[in-house]
Amino acid sequence: FNDASSMLKKTYDSIVENYGVNNIYIATGNGYKDEVLNEIKEFKNFILEPAYIGTFGAILNIAIYLKEIEKVSNDEIISIVPIDHDVDKKFYKILVDAKKTIENEKSDICLIGIKPTFPSTQYGYIINSNNRVLSFKEKPDIELAAKLIVDNALWNSGIVNFRLGKILQIAKQYLNYSSYDDFLNKYTLLPHKSFDTEVLEKESNLLVISCDAHWNDLGTWDRLSSKISTSDDYNTNVINFENKKVVNEGIENLQKHHPDVDIYLAAKDEKLNENGYIVPGLGDCGDRIFGTK
Repeated sequence: FNDASSMLKKTYDSIVENYGVNNIYIATGNGYKDEVLNEIKEFKNFILEPAYIGTFGAILNIAIYLKEIEKVSNDEIISIVPIDHDVDKKFYKILVDAKKTIENEKSDICLIGIKPTFPSTQYGYIINSNNRVLSFKEKPDIELAAKLIVDNALWNSGIVNFRLGKILQIAKQYLNYSSYDDFLNKYTLLPHKSFDTEVLEKESNLLVISCDAHWNDLGTWDRLSSKISTSDDYNTNVINFENKKVVNEGIENLQKHHPDVDIYLAAKDEKLNENGYIVPGLGDCGDRIFGTK
């Protein structure tokens, strides 16, 4: 990248530039609040997860906090934006279009789909017709990905826009809670699943709007490395945090003369398998840490 800003700071700055600082919340785990404050000084609007159980619980936590603590109206449109997206600064203007779509179509949930630029096996696809979601296809093989593009399927950006009351209604189907504190005490009783599988794939009235602006999901090493300079000789990506010259042939020499410098080497991940796990397996450690495998 061209500067030292984190993905969190880039996303925050882009949204602030488009919408201002009011009504922006950062949802994260209890243990990451200080890390966020290192990036965004004096930020106050945190929604903290008591435990990591997947995006289903995380989004319910956001909705119930906004209702019980901030007293937000059930009709308010909420946008959930991941921070691992490489986008143009004006990309997030599309959130206004999503809000208008929900209001005009009298619906409750609207997704943002990205017009594909190549057949990717790394992304999920939204099969749609006339702004209506028909079905989803997660991480298809290359042949199916190419066919989905021909059929005008969209990449699933992971950005979800919803009417607050809809998510509160879903929450009540899973937990009987009397207050936000009561919800937090029962939090781990929720299904440890993603919002996509527990909600979106079960909903029959989903909207989607398409966007052809620059977008890149940096959630896998393959996509992240596409943003980092490459050594042509070895197809190697170098991330250099030290003020030292680095070349592939000089790794042993660098270790000899600068033993204080940590060097990490890893192969690129080939793909995600049918269960969403990284192949050949460098992501296995993360899967085990977060209990998703």
